[in-house]
Amino acid sequence: FPVTYKITFTEKNLPVGAYWNTRAYNYNYSVSYSNFSSKSSMIAYLPNGTYNYSGSFNGVTIKPKEFNVTGAPLNLQVVFPVTYKITFTEKNLPVGAYWSVNALNYNYSVNYYNTSSTSSMIAYLPNGTYNYSGNSNVGSTPFREFNVTGIPITLYVVFPGAYSVVFKET
Repeated sequence: FPVTYKITFTEKNLPVGAYWNTRAYNYNYSVSYSNFSSKSSMIAYLPNGTYNYSGSFNGVTIKPKEFNVTGAPLNLQVVFPVTYKITFTEKNLPVGAYWSVNALNYNYSVNYYNTSSTSSMIAYLPNGTYNYSGNSNVGSTPFREFNVTGIPITLYVVFPGAYSVVFKET
């Protein structure tokens, strides 16, 4: 087995307790490390070599960066863009109905998708222009545009009205 060295990946700019992922890989030696955590740091033990690493959080993926392991421990920062709380609230669905929301921004490689039976879902997104839509068993909503501009916002996902049908035997 090759000698390995402690590599510490520390996130920057995420909300406290946020779950995030980091991945380090080296194609020449078939070495890959991936972890998912709510802690602010993750540790890997890797042999000497040149690696790429990236991170992801809530659909936001940062571009890979290169680093070299050269016989000593390393501390690396996984720097995420600053994000803001975006609340998606559904309208017109029956209580407990499952629904999903999809928010897309192609410039930042952001793709947020979630499904829930509660009336609201929360995403953390960086500044930018996005398109979002909702889907449920009663229908879907068209894509609508919104802008994140440095403050939390609430968006309404308005579904077509849902009606209850009651059959009576006569």
